[in-house]
Amino acid sequence: MKLLKILLVLSLILISVIQSSCSKDEARWTKLLNGARKAVLSMLGMKVDNGKLDTSSGLDPGINTSDTRDKALTEPEVNVLLAEAKNMISDGKIEESIDYFLSILGTNPDHQECNSLVGALLLGLGQYSMAEGFLYSAVQISNWTDAAAAANLALSLKQAGDAELSSKTLWKCHGALYNSTTASNESYAIISEALGDSLCSSGNFSIAADIYLQAAIRRPYDINLWIKASTMQFPTEHRDVIFAENVLLQGLTYFSNSNNNNVDISYNNNSSAELLFQLAVLMHLTDRPENAIPLYEEVLRQLPTYSTAWSALATAVHSIGNFPRALELYKVAETTDTSNVIMLANYAILLCEHLSQEEDASMKIQGVQVLQKAQSIDATNADVVRAIAACK
Repeated sequence: MKLLKILLVLSLILISVIQSSCSKDEARWTKLLNGARKAVLSMLGMKVDNGKLDTSSGLDPGINTSDTRDKALTEPEVNVLLAEAKNMISDGKIEESIDYFLSILGTNPDHQECNSLVGALLLGLGQYSMAEGFLYSAVQISNWTDAAAAANLALSLKQAGDAELSSKTLWKCHGALYNSTTASNESYAIISEALGDSLCSSGNFSIAADIYLQAAIRRPYDINLWIKASTMQFPTEHRDVIFAENVLLQGLTYFSNSNNNNVDISYNNNSSAELLFQLAVLMHLTDRPENAIPLYEEVLRQLPTYSTAWSALATAVHSIGNFPRALELYKVAETTDTSNVIMLANYAILLCEHLSQEEDASMKIQGVQVLQKAQSIDATNADVVRAIAACK
């Protein structure tokens, strides 16, 4: 009943601030407000007659609609209530936070942050049509500069099946922030990352890379944004190796600057090691294993338990013909990265094709055993097929 209470009261105080001369897309956004209100009333078995709530079917006695237009709360009062509500949400006390939101929106229906938070709350509950009205209110009240609300609105629209309007929501907010002289770097990073994700999901990878780079420049301490911008996580055919190398080096330059003392560790549990690893992989993929090896080694110096780096280093050392060292590295990789089919296939090749010629026959037997592990993971993998030929 607590959830129904917040949905009903909030729906009653949603107001439309759309100008009469709105565009086609703005008209579609406007429908979100009415949709949220109608969804709540329908849930409670109520209806709207000429814009007025019909309570003949019975209204929750715990909701006093006459109080929704009381004198607006002062800014300090609102800040106190918001702080309490946020703390409760952080502690997982969602229901307990509801009364605080009601206290604010009951008298301050145009409060941007409160609309944004309620929309996010409803989005998290999977109530997309209800969330959209509040998120759109927050976005419009902010003149399309509330990046968090816009990103959540776009997500809700996409979940509800309207990918087109979701994309337009992101582009509109992105444009508003780009032209704003007061927008924060964090706001621009939020909407740029959301827009980049949307572009990737629709296959527009080249534009996505540029948008991700905009986000990384505004939030340079977020390693994940540099990696997204590098194109290294894109499908192979959409990677741009020159662009990737420049982006990764730009990100590493930021982290190597001794004057940067404001790195947010919540974004970077692995320091810059992941950027180094991606640069090493790029070197490796572009036939520069001798350049990749010292980078892999530095990654493992920083993160000795990084299992994928052990596999990559072993493969790189193998590729330059240093078979004895590769053997030792593969032994470590096999125990730390047990499901890496490419590493296992290459390890089998080393044992069967190279070392078995120099050592005793037991090497080939061991190679076949390693190959069997690889086959059990993915027998159709190209490296596994190559290993099968080598171990015959």
